[in-house]
Amino acid sequence: MRHLILILSILSSVASFAQWRVGLTVGPDFNQYSVDNQYQYDWSYSTRIGLMAGVTAQYAFSDWLAVRAEADYIHKNHRQHRSSPIGANSYYYRNDYVQVPLMASFSFGGERLRGFTNAGIYAGYWFHSSVSGSQAMSGVAYQIDQHVDFNKERDNRFCFGYVGGIGMEYRFSPKIVGQVEARCYYDVTSQVSQYQNVKDHRYNTTLGIHLTAFYIIP
Repeated sequence: MRHLILILSILSSVASFAQWRVGLTVGPDFNQYSVDNQYQYDWSYSTRIGLMAGVTAQYAFSDWLAVRAEADYIHKNHRQHRSSPIGANSYYYRNDYVQVPLMASFSFGGERLRGFTNAGIYAGYWFHSSVSGSQAMSGVAYQIDQHVDFNKERDNRFCFGYVGGIGMEYRFSPKIVGQVEARCYYDVTSQVSQYQNVKDHRYNTTLGIHLTAFYIIP
């Protein structure tokens, strides 16, 4: 009987606190493109800045535990560069994804100013790619700016990975909360499918600074 009373009291406290938040999030991101370039050792790859924006919803079970889901538009960009005696080739790739993270959120601190951490998984879909830059041919540099067509045998357009972040939130009013968060998305799926017996693994790791405005639903 005592156990039943304890369970009911816990459920009652959770139900009394249960709280929904909905909001918008936006911010810059920095994508690192990791390549096993054993077949293209003369190429170098570097980080490029991009943008992330999305909608988010959070359900709090208590003042320290919540579950959070988002639907995001995110860039996973990179630069590809090679120098040669006939000139340099520099390609700036823009890769657009839609991505859905699902995270547990743990918070701590006071009523107005609190810290928090997020951790979970995400899935995404690569829906657009373009490239700009310069290409050297016979000692002449040509400017390029074009759409990149997907190759269904080569390109893996679905991604999956782990996500984690840490941040601070400030409650401006009983219904409005602002957050700033440093977040990392770590892909565990290669952007390139393994075809023709060629091991060409390519992974994205994306760091972002996210600004979120939440509205608390009474």
